[in-house]
Amino acid sequence: MLKVKYFLCSDSAAIDSRRNTLSIFHIAENMYVPVFPFLMTRISILASIERTLDEPSLMEASISARQGDTELFSGPVSVNFVHQLSTRVVVEVGGVVIPQPGRLKFALHKAAQEIASYEFSVDRLDGPTIEQLPFPTNPTKSD
Repeated sequence: MLKVKYFLCSDSAAIDSRRNTLSIFHIAENMYVPVFPFLMTRISILASIERTLDEPSLMEASISARQGDTELFSGPVSVNFVHQLSTRVVVEVGGVVIPQPGRLKFALHKAAQEIASYEFSVDRLDGPTIEQLPFPTNPTKSD
């Protein structure tokens, strides 16, 4: 049976192939955005998965994002263990439109079964207001 050691979302991630290490940058815990709907231009989804000897080395899965009852996206992902018992999966997704504030849930599915998920809150940023000052109608010249 598959075991997911971790499943999370971040701004970006990198696998160092020379050292076989994973670096995760800016883990998504809460997101504050200026306006809704909001276009999330990039998010990295990371998983560490272990399998047993009797499970195949190549597994087809899918990743989805939901906000409440609304599915924002779903797409396939191939999990290749390369004949090992554990692997890491790093998927970078771009262009997710978040329609409103609320909890955002990313999930990893094998067939129709959810095997891992990660959630975080997306809220509106109440930042400073910008006010443009009027220019004089007749600028004066200084000599």
